[in-house]
Parts: sequence; C-alpha cells; structure tokens
Amino acid sequence: MARFTILLTDRNKNPHVRCFEDVAMALADALKRLGHELAPETDPGRLIIFGANNLLEHPEGPGIPDDAIIFNAEQLTAVADPRYFMQGFVKQRQLVVWDYSLANVAALKRIGITRAVHCPIGYVPSMTKISSRVQDIDVLHYGSVGVSRRREILDALDKTGLHVERLFNVYGAERDAFIARSKVVLNLRYYERGAFEIFRVSHLLANRACVVTEAGGVDAQLEEFAQKACEYVNRDQIVDTCQRLVANERAREFVATRGHLAFKQTSFVDNVRKALEQSS
Repeated sequence: MARFTILLTDRNKNPHVRCFEDVAMALADALKRLGHELAPETDPGRLIIFGANNLLEHPEGPGIPDDAIIFNAEQLTAVADPRYFMQGFVKQRQLVVWDYSLANVAALKRIGITRAVHCPIGYVPSMTKISSRVQDIDVLHYGSVGVSRRREILDALDKTGLHVERLFNVYGAERDAFIARSKVVLNLRYYERGAFEIFRVSHLLANRACVVTEAGGVDAQLEEFAQKACEYVNRDQIVDTCQRLVANERAREFVATRGHLAFKQTSFVDNVRKALEQSS
C-alpha cells in the first residue's frame, strides 16, 4: 500500500479553499478504506492537491513533485480558456489530473493534458454527519452570489415571503448547522455553461438534504445523476418549486430520501481505486 498526503493550497491566504474540505475528507476516508496510509505535510507521501489554480503566482509549480495528483474542482467547460485553472506546469510536467466531470476531462485533453483521469465524486459513510433537524429556515443558499444569475433567483424568493438565508464564507460545522435548519437547499449554477456542482451537492445528498437544483448543465452524465438525486427544474420554475416544497413536508422527505439513496449507489472507494490504477 502507498502513502498519500492531501493538500489544500493557499489555506493561509484564501479562506475559500475550505470549499474543498468535504470532498478532501471523503477522499481521505476512501484512501484509508483501500488500505493506504495518510501522511502529514511535514513528512508527505504522494501529494493529492486541491486548489491548484491558487498557484497562479507560481507558474513553475514550486515544491510540487512530479508524481503529484491535481484534483480539479473547477468548471473548465464554462470558461473561455481552461488554462487559467490548469497552469502551465501541469502540462509541461505531465502531472496527473483527476476530475469529477467527463466534460472537464475532454476539455483537459483538448489543451494537451494527456494524463487526465475521471474520478467521480461518490459516497463514503463518514460523509453523513448531520442528524438533528429543527427546520426554521425555508430556503438556504450558500456560496458566492457575485453573479446576477444567482442574485435574481434569490431576490425573487425574498419577495415570496419565505425565510431565505444566504451564506458566504461559512464552512464546516457552522454551515452544517444551517443545513440542518433548512427545509430546502438551493443549488444555482454560477456559470451559464457550468456543470452540475457535485462538489457542493455531494455533502447535501450524503446528509439527506432536500436539494432543488437548476437544470441545464453541460455534463450529460452529471445532469442524468442530478435528475435522479435532486428536484431538478428549469430556471423559471425554481421559485415556484421552492414554495411548493416548503409547504409540503412529505414531498421534501421524498426528495431528500431519493437523493440520499441515489448518491449512496456511487462508491467513492471504488472510484478512487480505479483512478489510482490509471495514475500509477
């Protein structure tokens, strides 16, 4: 068995790198279940790095060994030039890149990153950690609202009289307390041509949240999964759908249970095993 170290880049400068924590912890659990050792940064094993785009000011990727694995969490299909997220050192040194999206993998290969490996986000039992639920929040949205396509929907929900909470820069247990209090959690695409945000939604599905998600992402496989796991609706139906689910506890429970069971069918342990086999 091998030794691995999971690294979240730029943690001292960029608090938003914590958005990778949930998947990073699930990955650590999957590696341990496969019999691998998790090593500290002070005595590292093979690195698996989240947030490689934070290395913009270091174009040569200093300190990154040639056997490192970059785990991409960005929306490569949504930007004009994916090289913004996948720095030159990745291509030049032919580092392995794991990606949650087949559409992203295709984009990586188009820009010359040949060692791109599909590693879908899946379930491990340690992801389930929210239990008590006293639901006094109608709709929760967490993450940036810096784009008008998100603000428009949230503003429209405010006008319905629902209790809508918007969280930004809130992570871990503090965020989980809000999830536990929420009848509906809303997933809105940041980019017009984005992929379904499985990095964000996996934590919700693992914890039996009722998720309403915006339809129309560009990754066909992820969209098929989103239709099974969430209340999957077009943009112009989001406000009405949230109102309907807030008013109907049985419908919310159905959506939450269906999503939880759908997500549990995808084993992160199996996906990580296959990714490692392709990354030797």
